[in-house]
Amino acid sequence: MSESILIVDDEPSMRYMLRSLLTGAGYTVADAASGAQALEVLNETFVDLVIADLKMPGMDGLSLAQQLLEAEPDRPVLLMTAYADLDSARRAVGMGIYAYFTKPFDVNDVLAGVRRALDHQRLVRENLEYQKTLEWKVKERTRELQRAYGELVRAERLSAVGRLAAGVVHEVLNPLSVAAGRIDMALREGGSVEQHRKSLAIAQEQLLRAAEIMDNLRDFSRQRPPKRERVSLKELIPHVLDLVAHETRRHTIEVHTQVGNHPSVLADADQLAQVFLNLVNNAIDAMPGGGRLTVETLTVEDGGELAVDIRVADTGAGISAADLLRIFESFYTTKEDGTGLGLAICRGIVETHGGRIQVESKQGKGTTFTVRLPVE
Repeated sequence: MSESILIVDDEPSMRYMLRSLLTGAGYTVADAASGAQALEVLNETFVDLVIADLKMPGMDGLSLAQQLLEAEPDRPVLLMTAYADLDSARRAVGMGIYAYFTKPFDVNDVLAGVRRALDHQRLVRENLEYQKTLEWKVKERTRELQRAYGELVRAERLSAVGRLAAGVVHEVLNPLSVAAGRIDMALREGGSVEQHRKSLAIAQEQLLRAAEIMDNLRDFSRQRPPKRERVSLKELIPHVLDLVAHETRRHTIEVHTQVGNHPSVLADADQLAQVFLNLVNNAIDAMPGGGRLTVETLTVEDGGELAVDIRVADTGAGISAADLLRIFESFYTTKEDGTGLGLAICRGIVETHGGRIQVESKQGKGTTFTVRLPVE
């Protein structure tokens, strides 16, 4: 289908000349003798380009062009005039007129101008269509990625549930098996309770261990929202160290503290105490033959906001690089009697408070846990 052009001019001879010229070039041509008639034609017929005379009775070319460009900005409008007028030319360019011809004009210039205008229009429309297609593709790809991500999240949740269940079964069955074995042995052998006191004590110890595992699991799975209140680290940390004073003396561990006068944090004091007590106990376990435990605090800036770092460091054997990658995983532990839930619970509590916990360790030199909490 050939491209269509509307000629608007009050001079019949000019309309005839342009119609003959453009029809001969392969275009479909319509004409109108005034701006009002041109609008009527455009209401009934679609055209790709409009050529209008600047000086016409009633509605002049600039007024017509303004209406046409407001209705369809990507349709080119070319103006012609027998009287060159700098002000009219400036207004035409400012409105977005594609070309401006002065009569008498060279027919080759007109044909070249029409061709450039239509090529420009085609490129604009192709670009718009490409943008629409691209937007559709982006939206469709986004939906695909969202669906894929949803499936991945569901698969990961199922996998996590599976790992959790396997960990619970493994961790609880071990002490229950030992306890059941000891009780069975006592029942088979008979005799008095005194004769089997050692076996019963071991069974009791293992049953208590199973109960501890379940308690830790309950704490892990049902972490309650923190009760926010102003907490002074200068009061909380010495309190935690007092709780383990007997163990540090028993293992001949030197305790060094450096807790400054930091702004208080808005937190749950009991939950923070649970975090620091767990970290301190881990440090004590890492130094069975003695060593140095250091607990210090430092005010830092994090992303333009004030925060406090609490560092718990030991001089124990350290943690291997492989273990460091998994140390916060549920049920992952390097201790023979560990449940693998302590650090997972610590991370959950810290993150619930809007903070984060990190670990650095070198084998043979010790380990440092750093808890960063925001200052409200």
